[in-house]
Amino acid sequence: MNMSVTEKRELAGKRGMSGSTLKIMAVISMLIDHIGGVLILMGIYYKLIPYHGNMNMDYSSKLYIVFMMMRAIGRIAFPIFCFLLVEGYVHTSNKKKYALRIFIFALISEIPFNLAFGNKVFIPVSRLNNVFFTLFLGICVMYLIEFIQNKKMNKVATVLAIVGTIVVFGAIAKFIKCDFKYFGILCIALFYIFREKRILQILSGVIVFLYEVPASFGIVYLSLIPIYFYNGKRGLDIKYFFYIFYPAHLLILYFIRVYLATKGI
Repeated sequence: MNMSVTEKRELAGKRGMSGSTLKIMAVISMLIDHIGGVLILMGIYYKLIPYHGNMNMDYSSKLYIVFMMMRAIGRIAFPIFCFLLVEGYVHTSNKKKYALRIFIFALISEIPFNLAFGNKVFIPVSRLNNVFFTLFLGICVMYLIEFIQNKKMNKVATVLAIVGTIVVFGAIAKFIKCDFKYFGILCIALFYIFREKRILQILSGVIVFLYEVPASFGIVYLSLIPIYFYNGKRGLDIKYFFYIFYPAHLLILYFIRVYLATKGI
């Protein structure tokens, strides 16, 4: 029996990966990364677990190899989160509410992040590191790019305004030292600009994350495969899963590290 064009498209969509599938993949990758960072790096390799403690790494040990592989696997998460942020921004019915939600969870997540990676409740304002701040700045960039594009200026003025926006927010990201800094802002901006051209999104990801290749052994590029096969479907309704999971898992890992420290591990 011959299928209609609509039926073929629906079948192709079902064969791809939904947004919830991508989100779960990114969360698992991030969790592996943070287990390595919080329990191995900040736990086993730091004697007193200070924020700038003296590292005691044996680079030839099996534990160090495991740690490096866990951190490399963790590089899969961020490009997927950037892509999903763009999809969320494009499809949300209230962009300001979306941005506010991200910002609120950036504030909520800061103390768990500080405890997990610094063993302190508060760290100087120039170190607002958690990834929600990167995502929030990314939303601001997308909002301004959309505003600039809607102004219908000539192409040169439009390009200069967009580049200027990316540079300014990249500088802000670098100053507050949020995750991935200006590379994160650039990734979100390019994913948004090429939102209707998946191949160009993938190519921009390849270029942006070239700097990550040595540290991740190229594993960062595995994130671009599920992004390519995204089918545009929402999938499972887990809208607030990541928002809650992010600060919660950081707190849990911190308390596990503290418990292991009391046991002399």
